[in-house]
Amino acid sequence: MTSLFGCVSYQSAVLSVPETQKKSGVYHKVMPKETLWRIAKAYDVSLDEIVRANRIPDATKIEKGQLIFIPGVSQIIDLDSSSSSSVKTGYFIWPVKGKVICYYGERISGRVNKGIDINATSGEDVLASKSGKVTFLGDLKGYGKTIIIDHGDNFSTVYANIANPQVKLNKNVTQGFSLAKVDKLNNGKQSFIHFEIRKGYSSQNPMFYLP
Repeated sequence: MTSLFGCVSYQSAVLSVPETQKKSGVYHKVMPKETLWRIAKAYDVSLDEIVRANRIPDATKIEKGQLIFIPGVSQIIDLDSSSSSSVKTGYFIWPVKGKVICYYGERISGRVNKGIDINATSGEDVLASKSGKVTFLGDLKGYGKTIIIDHGDNFSTVYANIANPQVKLNKNVTQGFSLAKVDKLNNGKQSFIHFEIRKGYSSQNPMFYLP
């Protein structure tokens, strides 16, 4: 995503990279719609390692034109080139288009949000963020009607507060497939989709991964 780099300026973020780390690696210039996860996947370097090398305070916020130091590599990669087509297929997409009304880690009624809540129109299609297999379809306590997709790469996605499921359990779906509809308004409140990305059993901040 393209946004301000938290409270740290772009200049100070670049200057804060230790001299020892500057000796082995390259600087990647952030282009529009690139996420830190997408960059890490392209270079086959862990996201955590890149965060530490650059002392990034908020990995969800990188800006167009920012230089990100990639430790331990010798060649800059163009993420939009044909050589990185495997990275393109690994993208996550937004399940619906709308404003995030509750972010990862925020408290909702005393509970910590393990995903994001996206404002959406009742009846709107909810899309598969990535291709995979439907491993759960039903009601979850605190979530309502929910779909979970296993993507076969240790990642899974969760879609909650949905209605009219259009998939069946254990069926394969492709990225962008309509899984269900956004549920109707609840007690006059905003209609929304609750969306999570999980790595193994651990919830991740979806803003790391979404373009």
